[in-house]
Amino acid sequence: MLPLKTADLIHRLGDYFFFDWDQEREDKLSINLGMSPKILEALDVPNFYESWGYEAVNNENAPLSLEVKQWKLLEEQFFSWLKKAEKVFLPDSQVIVTPNLCDFWLPHGSHFPTKLPRGKTWEKADHHRYALLLAQGGVVDLGTPRCRQDYRGAVVENFEELLVLGKMSTRNFKLLFFANKDRVYKITEYLTVTLEMKDEEAYRKVRETLTDMLDPFILYETSVL
Repeated sequence: MLPLKTADLIHRLGDYFFFDWDQEREDKLSINLGMSPKILEALDVPNFYESWGYEAVNNENAPLSLEVKQWKLLEEQFFSWLKKAEKVFLPDSQVIVTPNLCDFWLPHGSHFPTKLPRGKTWEKADHHRYALLLAQGGVVDLGTPRCRQDYRGAVVENFEELLVLGKMSTRNFKLLFFANKDRVYKITEYLTVTLEMKDEEAYRKVRETLTDMLDPFILYETSVL
């Protein structure tokens, strides 16, 4: 992982003029994908995408309450599934990640080790890996009480880094990924991935590739195709 100073980040994001920052446009080319029904059936949760996702973990009030071990297994299968289409999410060009252009990188406060809320201590190891990745990349300084304000973005260099970052995204911590100058994606707390594409050509190519490689469950798509 490599840090991006704010000025450099803004310059690079100029190629992503098509992205709907306010989530208000209806004419955007977007698609939300989940794991294939075969995977969910094999995990004995065929109705997972009717659940509250991450918020269903240890939640007796959820329509489908999940145990921690169930969530971890679902999450493991989700990222193994995504890796089959690694070239879509980590193309040859470098991928940029940002917490929505702010400098708030660490969930639950900027101190390390992270203080997790009650009932979330099972996430401790993943939060530590995430914080250490940011520190080793020079994005944050764990020796100070706050993040480094100059860095509101970073470059993801491999799938292992994407996995660490993606786990925070599945834990309801919003991160945006910009790739190939033609796609922006989010990994969600529902174990889905949402992509927004630059134009019809890029949309068609990426959609066909993902369909062939992942046989996904399409939760929704907004396109003119």
